[in-house]
Amino acid sequence: MTEIFIDIFCKYAIFRVTRPCTPLNNASHAGLFFCPNDFQEGKLIFSKPPRTPEYLARKLIQNGLQGITELELTEIFQSINYYKLRGYTYPYQDNSVPGSPFLQSIKWSSIWNDYIFDLKLRALLFSQITHIETALKTRMTLVSLTQGILWYQDNRLFRRQNAFNSDLALLQNDWQRASEQFKNHYISTYPESPNPPAWMIFETSSFGPISKFFKNMKPQLPEKEAICNYFGFEKIQADKLASWFQNINIVRNICAHHGRLFSRHLTTAPYFMTPQKGSWVSNWPNPCRIYASICIIQSLLKGVAYEKRYYNTRN
Repeated sequence: MTEIFIDIFCKYAIFRVTRPCTPLNNASHAGLFFCPNDFQEGKLIFSKPPRTPEYLARKLIQNGLQGITELELTEIFQSINYYKLRGYTYPYQDNSVPGSPFLQSIKWSSIWNDYIFDLKLRALLFSQITHIETALKTRMTLVSLTQGILWYQDNRLFRRQNAFNSDLALLQNDWQRASEQFKNHYISTYPESPNPPAWMIFETSSFGPISKFFKNMKPQLPEKEAICNYFGFEKIQADKLASWFQNINIVRNICAHHGRLFSRHLTTAPYFMTPQKGSWVSNWPNPCRIYASICIIQSLLKGVAYEKRYYNTRN
């Protein structure tokens, strides 16, 4: 059933997230929020005052937004930040002129539909990335069977020592912050063994540090090849697979913090590659847009074994 939903959203998202539209992430577009008085002696100083929901609603109505009253829009701004909604109004405005007036006949329903679509898309993608994150944690834990329960501390298994040191620090920091019951039990039961086994420390960490550990593992390790094979790729594609993990980790974090996916330009471009099995796209219109991430999620889900069995029993 989950694959069906992903397919539906892929088809819908092709229009929604690949249509021509200026991304909002770079500094030049941030300029639309600046005032002329922000420039003092060659320095950019932010000087805008805070505005009330009533003021902001009136501003949008005066700029040509149709299909909603000022009172209704004011009520919305009481619970949804104007600056958050700005990412959804931007494609419908002429941002090349002062005041950013709305394009002709733009109604509030178009903006609201994009906002709700983005909300549902985030919820769906986050739920699917969870399966991939859990599977990667499990595969990294299984390395313990051949490399020992503390293999994550063995720098001989990793390519770059500086990266190893920083990645290990992230892993240990997540362990220190964790409040899991099994962690407290371990510490109280084994006070003379401060370093937890891999299956515990990976469980208390998140997708980001674990994907970095995978990327830095030496390519000749059979355990790294096994992880690649599990997700449907060959050993020589390990670095590209790591770029996929890093890309969807960014998406995961955006979803977790209720950020905007709609018309977003992601900072990390994944490598394009073709999985060994299953259907695949011929190209990505733009690897930094969310459509590429959706394709990656759908492909990686096909390698998650228990997901396949779940689909078979539910359909």
